[in-house]
Amino acid sequence: MSETALHWLSVENYLDAVRFLAGLGFDVNTTADRYEGDTPLENAVRLGNHDMAELLLELGANPNPQQRLYEPMSLTYVAIEKADARMLDILLRHGAAYRYEDADVVDGMQFDLAPGDQKKLRAVLERYGHELPEPPYFQPLNEDPDFPLENPAMSLKGRSLVTLADLNPDELHKIIKLAGKVKKKPGDFAKSFRRKTLAMIFMKPSLRTRVSFETGMTQMGGHAIYLSPNDISIGKRETTEDIAIVTSRYVDIIMARVFGHDIVEEMAKHATVPVINGLSDYAHPCQVLADLQTIVERKGKLEGLKLVYSGDGNNMAHSLMFGGALSGMHVVIVTPPGFEPKPEAVQRAQVLATGGATIETTTDLSAAAQGADVIYTDVWASMGQEDDAARRREFFMPYQVNAELMAKAKPDCTFLHCLPAHYDEEVTYDVTRSENSAIFDQAENRMHAQKALMLLLAGAE
Repeated sequence: MSETALHWLSVENYLDAVRFLAGLGFDVNTTADRYEGDTPLENAVRLGNHDMAELLLELGANPNPQQRLYEPMSLTYVAIEKADARMLDILLRHGAAYRYEDADVVDGMQFDLAPGDQKKLRAVLERYGHELPEPPYFQPLNEDPDFPLENPAMSLKGRSLVTLADLNPDELHKIIKLAGKVKKKPGDFAKSFRRKTLAMIFMKPSLRTRVSFETGMTQMGGHAIYLSPNDISIGKRETTEDIAIVTSRYVDIIMARVFGHDIVEEMAKHATVPVINGLSDYAHPCQVLADLQTIVERKGKLEGLKLVYSGDGNNMAHSLMFGGALSGMHVVIVTPPGFEPKPEAVQRAQVLATGGATIETTTDLSAAAQGADVIYTDVWASMGQEDDAARRREFFMPYQVNAELMAKAKPDCTFLHCLPAHYDEEVTYDVTRSENSAIFDQAENRMHAQKALMLLLAGAE
């Protein structure tokens, strides 16, 4: 109980209470399973609690805690990774090691830092007789000369995300990389959105979108407001422009799940806070962020992988093309004749293609599935198309994902579906429950990817 109390007080930044417990003889170097085996000082460093870190070090906290196999980094490297020059100064002033000699993995690390942050960190290190490592340690990851960034680490702050085509490869990589960190150590971001509010505007109902955004915001110390179609009659009771302007006066981020793509575009145009497209009839960027995170977890990379999408040339097809183009994937969109993705979206994705990415459309599913690393499908009739479902089923039945189709792909091919699934239509139940299926990891990652996106758009990472 004492361990948990000390950790909780340090995480919540209660300085006097921690000082009191230390005076009673409580060990400030204690670890607690509830806090993933970290010491209070490690928690303070990762949360950026400078005053708490200073206090714990004055009370005798060890600035060089024992390394763990999964994270062989000194606390100074944690501060560097977070571009926290003040924390770096505190640690070095109290005798923290700049690097562990036996942590060879550190020598292979790269840190995605802006030039301004490098300058601040370099000044602190030089003050204590250290040097900042030369590249490749400190440089934007996946740097592409066709998409130069003036300040990669801050490039997303204050921006909206309407489609993934709004991003460049570095920015997309940054979101996915942060999503992995958020998933691994959610406690590091538990107070990132304290006193911050997300407005969630829904024209379409949803399970995953609402729960993942609302839970994610709550986990980061913020609050989310659900606004149903009855609360906001967009374009009827009030114009989209006025809704965007007024809502911006109340909240810090707006997420909109709408029918027409023009609605979210207009909202982003007039809002003075970041707007996130939670889904439109043209794009579903948040879903594909989660998809790419899931593929990285399964395959360890994105570049060079072949992703085959079978189904309607809808918002999912568009967003998968954009995401695949930016991450160097080979994307094949397979549809029945007459259901192809919008030509403009295909052309846009082909222009975005980098890192050897290719974008292809076809009607031959059997040929496309050969050698696939990922096979993806979606419902044949999206929300609002229910009256056309029976007619569509006749055209789409030959495009079902089943065991026979999966056998044409690579043995370790990952199956993805954005859900909800209509079993024995676009996919058979057995495929979704096979070891190749990652659909529930994919659903979970909606929350982690969206948390990362909100952190970056708010500049709270």
